[in-house]
Amino acid sequence: MRGVPRGAIIILLTGKCTKGASLKTLYFVVEPVQIVAQDLAHAIRAFDPAGEVRLFGRMTEVPLALAEARPTAVFLHRSLNGTPTQRISEALEAAGVPYAFLGGGAGADLPHAPVLASPFTESTVAALLRRLLGQVSEVEDEDG
Repeated sequence: MRGVPRGAIIILLTGKCTKGASLKTLYFVVEPVQIVAQDLAHAIRAFDPAGEVRLFGRMTEVPLALAEARPTAVFLHRSLNGTPTQRISEALEAAGVPYAFLGGGAGADLPHAPVLASPFTESTVAALLRRLLGQVSEVEDEDG
């Protein structure tokens, strides 16, 4: 790495650390369709092989999981079993957790939230994750 003295120790903290917890990235996928959730988890693991991906198919599971751990990023279905996910997206926004919606267009209520359209590929997921994690500027993101 440039600018890092030889022999320096670099510590990257991501997610929520608790006693005995490992230091790895944590991603939440909130998607009721299991095959879509599994495909997305596979694409996330291709981007971050050391990361942990937790899948949620029901809205009721998510608030407790958010209370226990702070994810690095969240992919959130726009409507879970007919229930809008606006409350969860508002909680993520308030906590500073980057998130994107799955499928469909961004709604008028949260027009700034990125959307991962289906079908997606490992490269489109990686590009969106780089954007969510601030690894790419908005100008670079628009260009490619």
